[in-house]
Amino acid sequence: LSRLGYHTKTAADGVKGQALLKTGHPDLILLDMLMPNLDGVGFLKGLRAEPGTAAVKVVVVSNFESAPEAEELGVSKYLSKMENPPEAVAAAVDKILQAS
Repeated sequence: LSRLGYHTKTAADGVKGQALLKTGHPDLILLDMLMPNLDGVGFLKGLRAEPGTAAVKVVVVSNFESAPEAEELGVSKYLSKMENPPEAVAAAVDKILQAS
């Protein structure tokens, strides 16, 4: 996504991702459901609980099959890492951000 001109930030786990949110609110989050210290479901629950981040768009990119839980927490798109090359992820991000 950086090569396509997007400004990106990364976090190695869910706790670091939560800390990163305190530095600014992103337009969109790419989220793996399997993360150390705080999994994707826990991260999403925290994200949705805060008024400042509740509406942030989230695209789940994961090999973990938790689509129903993710959908209940309002993700914009769920993509399997195994079935979607980076180009498909970039296309999904473009489409979601353009619809905003």
